[in-house]
Amino acid sequence: MVLHTIIQNRLHRTQITFCLLVGTIVLLSLLAAPVAAAKLATPTLISPANNQHFMNIGGYVFMTWKTVPGSSVYYTVEVEFKPKTGGAWLPDPDFPRYDTPVNHMFYIWSTSVLHRWRVTAKDGSGVMGPSTPSAWRTFDYTPEKMQLATPVQTAPPNGAFFYNTATMLNWNLVPGAEGYRVEVQAFDPVTKTWLTTRDTTIGNGYQEYDFFTYPGSMYPQGRWRVTALNYNGWQYSKPSGWRTITYKV
Repeated sequence: MVLHTIIQNRLHRTQITFCLLVGTIVLLSLLAAPVAAAKLATPTLISPANNQHFMNIGGYVFMTWKTVPGSSVYYTVEVEFKPKTGGAWLPDPDFPRYDTPVNHMFYIWSTSVLHRWRVTAKDGSGVMGPSTPSAWRTFDYTPEKMQLATPVQTAPPNGAFFYNTATMLNWNLVPGAEGYRVEVQAFDPVTKTWLTTRDTTIGNGYQEYDFFTYPGSMYPQGRWRVTALNYNGWQYSKPSGWRTITYKV
């Protein structure tokens, strides 16, 4: 009986020792395991709204999002696009990723594709882990054409005759226009076709044109018209009518 009690006591002590040993091993493994850094909050996107459609702005969009708390936070902006007819999203080769310390940025887009964007917050000090990326937001842009008034030509009058080749072309300025496309053509009596001798964009309401230089007295009849432009061509007017000029040489 005594022997049996002694054996039970020893087994009990052995079990306790084993349990303490296992507990120590588990505790040490937990202490040795790396602790994941806390993550920054996910940025909240503000503008543009999801699926927003833009018109009549100068080919760029102003992206904004709420600031994420932190002393060394910066943001990685991703922009992708795909054809409006469908297909896979692809990173913009001119803008694959952009890091910025502020909560906004400008982006210049293409009119022929859909765009989407998202933002990830990151800690420059490395104390906090990067946030989960925000959800993607899509937007697209279609410039509205022919919004400007058509320029009114003032001189020379239609069908005017001149005895020299230098002519000052004039028209009234159009409100909102930032430039004008001036097209000048000369009539080739041999081929019976109009030949473009100048097609240029200028910023004022007149254009001096010398038909002797472009293309010379061998083509005595010319014509010209003007189109008003804005936003580097994103908006434009209907062209004015053609006005003819004839030179007596």
